[in-house]
Amino acid sequence: MSATWCTDSSMNKVVTSFAWNHEGLGHVSRLIGIHTVIRQRGLESLFFVEHHQQLIDDYQLPQVVVPSHPHSLVAEDWWIGKSNGMDYPRARNLSASIVRDATRHMDCVIVHDVVVHRSLYDEAVAKGWSQSLVYRDRKDVDDPVAWIQINAPEINVLYWLGKPHIRQQFNDLQVVGVHDVVRPLLGENSIWSPEAMGPDCLRVVITAGGGGHPDAQQFLQNSIDAIAGFSEKCSKAMFLVVVTGPYFRGVIRIPKRFNATATVTPYLNPTLSQYIDTSLLISQGGYNTFNEARQYNQPVVIVPGNRMLDDQVARGMSAAKNSSWIHSIAASGTVLEINNSIESVTGHLPPSDSCPGGQSPNGADEIAEHISGLF
Repeated sequence: MSATWCTDSSMNKVVTSFAWNHEGLGHVSRLIGIHTVIRQRGLESLFFVEHHQQLIDDYQLPQVVVPSHPHSLVAEDWWIGKSNGMDYPRARNLSASIVRDATRHMDCVIVHDVVVHRSLYDEAVAKGWSQSLVYRDRKDVDDPVAWIQINAPEINVLYWLGKPHIRQQFNDLQVVGVHDVVRPLLGENSIWSPEAMGPDCLRVVITAGGGGHPDAQQFLQNSIDAIAGFSEKCSKAMFLVVVTGPYFRGVIRIPKRFNATATVTPYLNPTLSQYIDTSLLISQGGYNTFNEARQYNQPVVIVPGNRMLDDQVARGMSAAKNSSWIHSIAASGTVLEINNSIESVTGHLPPSDSCPGGQSPNGADEIAEHISGLF
């Protein structure tokens, strides 16, 4: 367990979530955005995780590790769990026991994100705690209301991301539409060195998010190769930062003919911003990076990844609705297509001293306000 929280009965109102991440940072990043606002409102937070997560530590939020097993997620037949050297019945029982003991002196509101953790759901049912689901559109779920009513009927609030005008009631289930959630950074410090800040410099970030998805290596390598080709034609001094992600276990190669100064790092501390002073971002189409880039009005090349639940292609194509956002979609992810997208975006870059985009409404504030009324 990391960080601390109070278990005294005089201070036991705790918003509790399971942050499911083995390959990306999407769930934990979104939940941190919500829990950050919740703590600002005087409520406590607790995370359950299936492995220690540095991002939670960086925000000084408490986390408790529970074992993974094939049935750790409600109604997700595709999820087979991760091997942890423990037989499955023991892992399942230990998970339930840890959740029960960790929340023994607490009055909880449970906030699930996209998926529902079995032990946390069952404990909430036994204790009569309020449960909600933060819902980001899924490729495999046409009707989230029906999904909840069939698979997790004790959930009584659905926070539907990106649908701020929805307010509906289905028997005991309340549907509350909210704006998209953007995790606040702990600082606005630039990642760029002084020598990269000249007026004739081009500063590029390639990010694979969490970096654990099977396509991360190919995305990173194709993006690097595309930058290498572009650098041979670019008249500006180029600086490149590659953020592989903390779960990346592959290998990337910097070409010999590479007219740019390159830095490779697995992780950016949240006191640093990959958007401040950045000329161009190349990323996949994950929910969090997509919405962060849109909020900062960051020029971006989007290379959608293939995900089981998340339709990154559809999300990338939705960017076409925002004509003021300088972006390009490299749907196939080939070196040539990424190179063409880089040329397209860099041909329309704003002045280097232009201001980032303004702050848009944050669904985290709306969710936290609603949760505060559930205690």
